[in-house]
Amino acid sequence: MKKRQEKLLKLIVKEYVKTADPISSQYLLEKYNLDICSATIRLDMAELTESGYLLKPHTSSGRIPTEKAYRFFIRKISEPKLSQNTEKKIEKIFEKKEKENVTHDLGRFLSSTSKNVSLLFFGEEATWQGLSLLFSQPEFYDLHEVLDFTRAFEDIFESLRMGVEMGFDDFFEDDEEEDHDVKVFIGRNNPFVRSDDLSLVFSNWDEGSIGILGPTRMDYLRNIALIKKAKDLLNRSF
Repeated sequence: MKKRQEKLLKLIVKEYVKTADPISSQYLLEKYNLDICSATIRLDMAELTESGYLLKPHTSSGRIPTEKAYRFFIRKISEPKLSQNTEKKIEKIFEKKEKENVTHDLGRFLSSTSKNVSLLFFGEEATWQGLSLLFSQPEFYDLHEVLDFTRAFEDIFESLRMGVEMGFDDFFEDDEEEDHDVKVFIGRNNPFVRSDDLSLVFSNWDEGSIGILGPTRMDYLRNIALIKKAKDLLNRSF
């Protein structure tokens, strides 16, 4: 992939995650004042579409990222990083002494910051928070989408609960991200439920597991950074 196309792909992923609207060449040109003409942007977007990184919805002239684009974005382009303010807020949660209070507040913070569902497993406990925040996002304005997600969520939560109890070796056997500290399952790559519309950022810590579940259009870099930070603090605190 050309460097110019990498830059365009990064901008398209960033804007689509933020707006949930297909991104057009004209939108990129006007918002970022790019030093290339609109014809070149359209040509690059057409090549990215042909290569499987972008998809053109029937009802729009813009493009949206595919699972392949999100994987490329995570692995090749950007480094996960939290703002100093977010780092301070999550560290403050761990100033409390009782594990139950810490894990409850941590789950609430992860869901409110990501606008996705937080999942926490430790010992005999298995909790989730943030379903109402998730349903406030554009993907779930349609009732059928809400029902589909709810069914998938129940399957994922039960699979994860069983995985915590039995170990995750079977689930992760074919995972190409196996050696990574934080595992990212995008769309149908998710071993817990094969859905085009859901992604999971997940990691084990010393006494359990922690994750963020949301639509495929999630902010992967922020969620990866959140899980890394939460895992580090859990391991250091308990």
